Amino acid sequence: MTILVVGDSWARSFGVGMNSVGKSQNNTIVNAAQGGCGIMLSAEEEVGKKRTPTPTQCNTWPTEWPKLIDQHKPQAVLLSTSFWDQAAQVIDDSGKLKTIDAPDFQKAYAVHLDQALELLGRGGARVFLTTTTDGDPGPYRTKSDAMNKAVRAAVARNAAKGTSLLSVRDQLCDDSGCPREIHGIQVYDDTGHPTKEAQDRLGAWMLDAMHEAVGQHQGSEPSA
Repeated sequence: MTILVVGDSWARSFGVGMNSVGKSQNNTIVNAAQGGCGIMLSAEEEVGKKRTPTPTQCNTWPTEWPKLIDQHKPQAVLLSTSFWDQAAQVIDDSGKLKTIDAPDFQKAYAVHLDQALELLGRGGARVFLTTTTDGDPGPYRTKSDAMNKAVRAAVARNAAKGTSLLSVRDQLCDDSGCPREIHGIQVYDDTGHPTKEAQDRLGAWMLDAMHEAVGQHQGSEPSA
């Protein structure tokens, strides 16, 4: 398959892992994810307790992602923004920093997710959304489950269009939390992102899930 990866730095890590383990299966991974970029089309964001303008390239996805779909014609697309979009951002004219715990942020995030899923799925690709961990050492964690609830709701709203869930949280966490080490494997590096071995393990899991889902999706389509 050809798989397009878009989203934040965790999305890029997933793409690196899929590319590492997927070459032998003749997969082509187009890794267009950008670190520090979500989908909120924000004006400013808080990074390291300092407000800074949102990079221009982070707000071009409504025009750039359709170009990538047309260029690469992927069978599957991975979208992951749920890690970065937990950062506090200015999303309206109020000038106030808001997070996923704010109702108006949740509403805007849902609108942007639906728009993104529509754009990414226009070419017939099956789109996969990821959940986030909790308790991760990264700087943008929240203690609530609001982000994962928003992601799951978006998958449910768009399931008929071919959207599927990849629950990263279920892979890395359990009821007791999200450990730094699982079965002897160090999960996070010093930046709070997956280590090389964790990337490869997650990449293999994602590829298996994508191949199964895309195969079922294609098999359900009526023959010509």
